[in-house]
Amino acid sequence: MIGFVRSIRRISTRDQLVLIGAVIVASIIGGTWLIISMQRQAAIEAFQIATMNIANGMSRQTAHFFTQADQLLSTTDHRVTAEPGLDPSEIDARMASPAIFGLLWQELSRVSGVAGLTLVGADGVVVNDAKAWPAAPVNVSGRDYFRYFKAQDDPAPYVGAPEQDPEGGGWVVPLARRIDGAHGAFAGVVTADLSLADLSAFYALAMPPRRTLYLARDDGVMLLSWPARTAEIGSYIPDTSPWYAIAAAGGGMYNAPDIFSAVPIIAAVQPLHDLPLVIEASCLQSDALVQWRRQRIFVALGGMVTALSAIAVLWLFGRQYRLIEASEHELASKNHELDLAREQLQVTLANLALGVCFFDEHNRLLVHNARFCELIGLAPEEVRVGMSTAEIAEMRIAAGTFWDITLEQYLATLNARRRAGAPVDEISELSDGRTISKHFRPLPRRGWVMTLEDISERRAAEKKIDYLAHHDLLTGLANRALFRDQLGRAIIGSAKGFAMLCLDLDRFKAVNDTYGHPVGDGLLLAVADRLRAAVRGGDTVARMGGDEFVILQLNVSGEPETIALASRIVQAISKPFVIDGHMLSIGVSIGIAMARKDRLDPERLFQEADQALYSAKQAGRGTWRISDDIKSAREPANADTEDQLIAGLS
Repeated sequence: MIGFVRSIRRISTRDQLVLIGAVIVASIIGGTWLIISMQRQAAIEAFQIATMNIANGMSRQTAHFFTQADQLLSTTDHRVTAEPGLDPSEIDARMASPAIFGLLWQELSRVSGVAGLTLVGADGVVVNDAKAWPAAPVNVSGRDYFRYFKAQDDPAPYVGAPEQDPEGGGWVVPLARRIDGAHGAFAGVVTADLSLADLSAFYALAMPPRRTLYLARDDGVMLLSWPARTAEIGSYIPDTSPWYAIAAAGGGMYNAPDIFSAVPIIAAVQPLHDLPLVIEASCLQSDALVQWRRQRIFVALGGMVTALSAIAVLWLFGRQYRLIEASEHELASKNHELDLAREQLQVTLANLALGVCFFDEHNRLLVHNARFCELIGLAPEEVRVGMSTAEIAEMRIAAGTFWDITLEQYLATLNARRRAGAPVDEISELSDGRTISKHFRPLPRRGWVMTLEDISERRAAEKKIDYLAHHDLLTGLANRALFRDQLGRAIIGSAKGFAMLCLDLDRFKAVNDTYGHPVGDGLLLAVADRLRAAVRGGDTVARMGGDEFVILQLNVSGEPETIALASRIVQAISKPFVIDGHMLSIGVSIGIAMARKDRLDPERLFQEADQALYSAKQAGRGTWRISDDIKSAREPANADTEDQLIAGLS
């Protein structure tokens, strides 16, 4: 090292300056390349986070879509095998009975998105179909779900290969469960055909633009893509795709060519909980790098300007060294050139996408850019170098763009952070409603620097996805997931008492068939408004699908309060509706389950409220029944009661 220093000293001053300039220029080029690379990685990571958020949101909603159909299968399986110990011939007769057809028909009408509900015997022949009775004896023994359950005693649901509905022509996915007979012997399969068109309609509404979504089985069979690509439905994802490894690992990210094209993408893979399904959300890498491509030009220009400025400074220094006795005019000219270099640095700073500000150890502003003024809600001419943090804060308070804290709290927090000497990243809400991400970095013995970023649009998109995951898209009421969450909270605080009311609109199907779905949707919106008006604040009104609603009434001291609510609802719904110029009259039947210490299981509450609802419909509709009032010994079903059930459903 000493020899190197001595050799440097032996070369001329001009050569020393050239060497120093080369080192500086190389450092600036390397730093500029590093910044551009870091910005590129940051752009990709930002899109990775957004894509993973989309995948998580879509996986939750897709899981809800399949779970409600699986609950339909579980209910049907339970009702078919309700009498334990039946031998195979008795189970086959029960599965093919008109009463079970009535059950299938009723259950199919309760759940949206299910195109068909069938029972298949142990020989692979359809024995009952919710669409028609008696069922056409279609043989499905070659279908993958039937072969699977015949060979496997698996209590979990099975997602079959996609099929085209022979009636509607659209694509459906069979969701199946095994039916067990006596001693666990295989007795058949219950299947629900899920309409992929309904799920695709939700994706079209919820997915951001220029994003792609794939839904596949965990073995790689493609079920659905959005935007729609019907050619790949039923095909396998190529073995070379990293999709398999990431799905097997429980989800993650990958950057690679798209599954069915050579276009580079950023993809997030998310398996669905308790279901053999996987969601992949993706965007084009080119879309993620659009802003970065613009930024790199400015960064490169800034690096070039900085390098030129450094060279100019060295050149000026060398000239100053050689012309130490030059005139004051020449010295002023050099100072002017230095000022130009500073202005060029300011231009570079002004083109940054983030708001940047530097303060000295006395909290006085040293450097800032126009984006900083824009984010704090002040005009560039109002913010001047040398202003204190307190002065800037007072101006922001007057303009109504300050953080959601007092001036004293802000100054105390700032001083505490400076004393701590540690970086701080946080998200704050402004008084004008914007959300700002702040990054505080102390500078040793030189004050501190802060960068600001407006993330309002990102936060709003996240809130929108969360709202869509917990509310009915048509009525804005709570959906099944949110209602179950509220029911769980009510059960935890069950000491205050609560009641569940299951509602089913009378004559709604006739309105829908006569006037069409637009009028039917308008009627559902009007019914939702009347239900909101009938309940108290704090109660939950949810749409479970079709014309079925459910209400969670909280803080109930006894049956009279719930009976009063049921009476108000019956009176409100029985009043005529005017929808698109049509005078419509419908009714409502209500089944009530009162919470008891021995009745805090959600499934039992649903079952008892559903039984009470069925009793209300049998009593002539347009009325209510409480589950406690209808509990009595029931005789075994006979042919007459089965005929009455079919007549009541029709």
